[in-house]
Amino acid sequence: MSRRHVLLSPRIFRKHEACFAFLFPPLTVLLLLVTPPTDAASEFNFEISRRVHERLTDYMSDPTTIARLISEYRINDGFPHGMGAPDRNAYLRLNDALTTLFPHFESIYYGLEDGVFVGHGFASRVANYREPGESGYDIATAETTGMIKYLKSCVDVAGESKECIMEPGGPYVECIDGCALARCDDEDSQRDCTALNDDKEREQCESKIKWCRQYVRRTATEKDRLGFVPRSTSC
Repeated sequence: MSRRHVLLSPRIFRKHEACFAFLFPPLTVLLLLVTPPTDAASEFNFEISRRVHERLTDYMSDPTTIARLISEYRINDGFPHGMGAPDRNAYLRLNDALTTLFPHFESIYYGLEDGVFVGHGFASRVANYREPGESGYDIATAETTGMIKYLKSCVDVAGESKECIMEPGGPYVECIDGCALARCDDEDSQRDCTALNDDKEREQCESKIKWCRQYVRRTATEKDRLGFVPRSTSC
């Protein structure tokens, strides 16, 4: 199962805190605790819970809406290069449109499990971008594997070119069989649906199967000479 993640940094926490403070003034809560329930109190509590539910639903729906918009744009070939470097500016233009449509978010980032990470930071004109690709590659074979373009793309604090080599303790993901899909480890995904004779039960069983990328998490050591895919920042 492809896992897609959207990182959102909203500026509306305080607005909602103020709203909740209005909905739950301390004195009202205290009175509700010491006053026997009445029809009026029950109706008041019901109205509070309904409005809180509406506000939370509204608040939580925007991140998923943004994720779906970007996903649908990708599915319809909005990024013909798989969100590689040639698609960077196209995504950032879409990101500009999203920040206009959803002004209550201070920053919107989009990421994929293949390593893509792109979006604007807290400064509206500062863009961050990481190409798809796996860190933790062997720098000895970077020339033949095509990872040399990443290895030679880092700079130090003085702006001088340097190799992108992982520091000891740096985390990375190592693919198994090219990060091929396999059934996830949960009970529903591991169940043998073919053993079910009833067509409806078998169909329901198969609908619950989830697929996950195969990989293991690793940590760079002192003896490793591993390269990483850098993230670029531009304005």
